[in-house]
Amino acid sequence: VERSRGLGDVYKRQVYGYASDIKVDRKVKSRERISKNEHRETIEVKITNGKKEDIKVNVFEHPYGMWEIIEHNYPFEKVDANTVKFELPVKGKGTTTLVYTVRYRY
Repeated sequence: VERSRGLGDVYKRQVYGYASDIKVDRKVKSRERISKNEHRETIEVKITNGKKEDIKVNVFEHPYGMWEIIEHNYPFEKVDANTVKFELPVKGKGTTTLVYTVRYRY
């Protein structure tokens, strides 16, 4: 399923899919206020592969405002100002867990 929505001259495309043998569980593990203008969050994304073959899964996250990823266990690519892409390998019948911490300033 593909949906587009216009935002002025910019179009954002979101692609949704369903696979009964791949499970994704996303949790905010911690949220901490560091100062009046700063806080950080630690996010965990667990991907379980029910297939026999190994797969690669692209995880797109959308931090907001002034942000910086300060800890991560997989490399990432900054796609644009509000999008980060992680490419995760997941073994057949296995689980991969992405954990990253993002600091927000405002």
